[in-house]
Amino acid sequence: WSAQSILPPAPILHYLLAYGLILPFVLFGVNKLIRIHSDRGILLLFWCILGPFLLLLPFNQNRRLIDGLWVALVTLSFIAFEDSNTRNFRWAYSILILAFPTTIFLLAGSIMVAMHPKEPAFIPTDEAGALNYLAEVVVPNEVVLCSYKTGNILPAWTPAIVLSGLEPESIGFFEVSKQVRAFFQLITDDDSRNNLINEYGINYLFWGPNEKDLGKWAPIPDNTFQEIYDVGDYQIFKVISKSDSE
Repeated sequence: WSAQSILPPAPILHYLLAYGLILPFVLFGVNKLIRIHSDRGILLLFWCILGPFLLLLPFNQNRRLIDGLWVALVTLSFIAFEDSNTRNFRWAYSILILAFPTTIFLLAGSIMVAMHPKEPAFIPTDEAGALNYLAEVVVPNEVVLCSYKTGNILPAWTPAIVLSGLEPESIGFFEVSKQVRAFFQLITDDDSRNNLINEYGINYLFWGPNEKDLGKWAPIPDNTFQEIYDVGDYQIFKVISKSDSE
């Protein structure tokens, strides 16, 4: 969940769903630290308190910061059991056992995905070939125009930038995605396409089944698009800027 979703009571609900099983043990750990007046857990306590606020930082990777919160939570939960009589925590087994179905579901789901290869976990061989080729020719931080589906996986294969990819990591995702979809529509005029190319400094156009699903427009090798790759249903075009063509 992104910073835009930090509105009550969403944070409380998210925390309960994500950390509900471990929170009772965390509270016991915090209580124990307070009772023994220990300063060992000051860092852990502040870590947990700052957790929700990390999501509000003006940083497009802020959701990654919250992942580290598990370190503090798990450590505090272990403190609850430290030097404690195990018999007093027998009730804990009935709570912890609830975590096993989730683990089983994840394992079973992973096995099913491996037994039945399909997107998005697996991609077609021709698409992998196109992405490998692009990785060889693209310069880091060059911009590739492609569909949202392609943009989700392309940065994992190449050092390029996409306009519409993973939503929390795409600037102006909804507006830019609308512009990308319009680019592949027949009703869009060439001036609008050129404006998009110039506005975002697009260097390459990736054209595969996902892009063809967006509209019936097709790039034609000319003074703007130079075809550099064509295998199966996948083509890659280098965008020729006016300065390059002069």
